[in-house]
Amino acid sequence: MSLTFLPFLGSAIVPPESMPTGLRRFAEYQSFTPIIETLCGLLLGTEIGNSGIIALARCVGMSLVGCPWARSFFNRDATRWVTLLRRRTDDRHSRQPSYPITRYGG
Repeated sequence: MSLTFLPFLGSAIVPPESMPTGLRRFAEYQSFTPIIETLCGLLLGTEIGNSGIIALARCVGMSLVGCPWARSFFNRDATRWVTLLRRRTDDRHSRQPSYPITRYGG
């Protein structure tokens, strides 16, 4: 969730040259800055320099790290939920009803 706000601290809204020193350093070296600069350059038709290669490398790197990490969370949660659901259905079938069973008309 914290990754959602990182583009706002980068060069998406304000150029890094107009930021205070600490925030400028963070904005220049964060992961989203080359991606934002590449998109702005492609949309506005300006020079992108080596930002395109850096942006592509960072996207591939984040995918190579993020996909296995997400799969490990998904597989762990899926097996846990399947176990819980099986346990609940077994409990439902093994319990006796709480109301008396009577026959009418017989």
